[in-house]
Amino acid sequence: MYSQPSKVPCKFHNHQGCRSGTRCPYKHTLDERRDNIGRNVCKMWLLDACSHPNSCYYAHDRTFLPRQGWWADRQHLEEMRQYAQELQYRGMRQKDIERAVDARWPGWAVIQDEYIDDYDVDDVLDDAFDDALMEERAENFGFTQGEMEDLLCQGVKPWDDDAWDVLGALRDM
Repeated sequence: MYSQPSKVPCKFHNHQGCRSGTRCPYKHTLDERRDNIGRNVCKMWLLDACSHPNSCYYAHDRTFLPRQGWWADRQHLEEMRQYAQELQYRGMRQKDIERAVDARWPGWAVIQDEYIDDYDVDDVLDDAFDDALMEERAENFGFTQGEMEDLLCQGVKPWDDDAWDVLGALRDM
């Protein structure tokens, strides 16, 4: 099993797969909403109420979900969906909506709720942004995509010795 130094779920594990394997600092633990290929599926997305659709740690795909489960009962799912959307419309934060839905339908609560309070979603999203920025820079010789495009428009290759100097001059213009 994976070592779990962090209680924050691994976004890559739940989407296209994590390349870090046992060296990954994020959580790879499976929960009761995992699909048939091992990904954890976002329960709020199943209710059309995920507040972070582009940066969510969990998979947003029901293709491989097991046929049995609360997500397969259309009437029950619609009732839960309406309740969650009503709370979202009232301006409740996602973790508060999850708690309210958990309280109303205790059977749908999952193991991972025990660590929801252990991290602030905004901090985690900042970390995810930092990780994405680091990955972007790693792919572009230390430059962001925008910086890379600026250099290329000037005919400067990012691996040229003077690329950082040219970028500095462009910023000073």
